[in-house]
Amino acid sequence: MTCAIICSLVDGNIISDRPRFEFIIGSGRCLSAFEEAVKRLCMQSPKTKILLKSPYGKRGLPPNIPGDTDLIFEITLLKVDSTEIIENNNIDPSLYCAAQRLKIVKELNRNANDMCEKG
Repeated sequence: MTCAIICSLVDGNIISDRPRFEFIIGSGRCLSAFEEAVKRLCMQSPKTKILLKSPYGKRGLPPNIPGDTDLIFEITLLKVDSTEIIENNNIDPSLYCAAQRLKIVKELNRNANDMCEKG
């Protein structure tokens, strides 16, 4: 998955602005609530804003995020890399828009044809 992310404090101060953030759903690289929001993006619209209540707990994430701080994430879905997900056997239909589902079916068919030809 590739997203654009703006993370801010509730008062509006931006603490992170990443125009391209790449990750794999389920890899443990992101907050689980963030991953769930991205899954919903694939089923609804490509852009959302979510509020996470104290996602880093009492310790926070020094130096930018104090403990017990709520964060707002503005997330724009830029790309779903179906090939990477297929290779990792991590296919979850809830992750894909209709166009991505079609892309996956074509990729699976091509891979199956390649395997038959090599067979």
